[in-house]
Amino acid sequence: MSSNLSRGRSLSENHVNIPQRTSDWSADEVCYDLSVTLKYNDDPRSVFIIGYLELIGQNVKLIEYMKNHFESPDQEYKTKHECFQFALNSWDDMVIDSEFINNIEVSSAIKMNNVLDKPFEKSSLYYDFVELKEKKQEVENGEQLALLRSTCEKIFAKLKVFSDQLLFVMDNFGNPSERMFKDLFMAFVRLFDLKIFDTTDTPGCSYYFNHGKHTVTSIPGAVMSSYTAGMGSVTSKLVSRVVAVVELRKENSHSLDQDSDTSPEAKKIRLGSRQTDSIAEHVPARLKGKHIGDMLSVTQSAASYFEFNGIFGFIVQGTKVTFVSLQSSKEYFANLLKKDKTKNVWADVRYSRECNLHREIDDADSVRNEPRIVRSTDGKQRSA
Repeated sequence: MSSNLSRGRSLSENHVNIPQRTSDWSADEVCYDLSVTLKYNDDPRSVFIIGYLELIGQNVKLIEYMKNHFESPDQEYKTKHECFQFALNSWDDMVIDSEFINNIEVSSAIKMNNVLDKPFEKSSLYYDFVELKEKKQEVENGEQLALLRSTCEKIFAKLKVFSDQLLFVMDNFGNPSERMFKDLFMAFVRLFDLKIFDTTDTPGCSYYFNHGKHTVTSIPGAVMSSYTAGMGSVTSKLVSRVVAVVELRKENSHSLDQDSDTSPEAKKIRLGSRQTDSIAEHVPARLKGKHIGDMLSVTQSAASYFEFNGIFGFIVQGTKVTFVSLQSSKEYFANLLKKDKTKNVWADVRYSRECNLHREIDDADSVRNEPRIVRSTDGKQRSA
């Protein structure tokens, strides 16, 4: 199921100066003033595939990777995916299956945490999965068995960090902070070997969006990054690229106060683009606006993994996660800097349905397996 809000205007029509911080943006302002189109696909995996195919452009190597990855996954992928599926969906001691944190039984959370305190070799994850496969000779060779064991061991260790943070959130559930939920989400993401960092209080982690003479400051809630070694003038240097921009809220309720803006200018904007609320209705307009602003800023700052083609994103509301992708036309960002904004340039933002953090592994797993290739400063591609 998919839908979209059509653009139908140039960057110059009905121009309204957007706020100088993305934290003050609304989806109405973004769509109306920056020719951004909101789209929706129910399936998060579809959002990833559609976005990825558009973001990689004409890169033949990455196109071939996508074909091989989704049409005929290699054995390494199958082995790792099987480990994640068992640990998070089939393992008896992984007892977190409630949709909301306040519905999780305390005894279940404590039981899981106690199990994760044991050495991996003495855990039921080892006995019921790794050792069982070894005894039944379900693993073809020693190399595959070593991969199976090392993957499960990593998952086990990272699940302990996630479990500890979950207990902390549950203990403070009467008055939880957004930081608690951010740490919980980051612990979950790191299960999949993704590098995610809190950027809210980190000097040097601001990004800037230039629109004509106006400069907007962006501080994302968190970013998922990829690192590679690039050649400097004398020695190699670290090159980072942002794969996805993350925005988090501790609650998933649609707050009227969060979206309200009663200024005359805001009313005009809302009247001109009412349908923004009909796309991904589970995400408030203010939250959409800030997140879109952050994705635009990271991409225009030449910090995106996908250069100026766009970027991925996540919106986290409590334990609900929405997968997002941003794609833009070839001249979109360059045209924002020019005085003549009459060209039909565009940017599309695509949303998925909201998924439960504790239940749906496949959606997060799709991001873990994108190829780790980043263009370094000397123009060559290296694995991250």
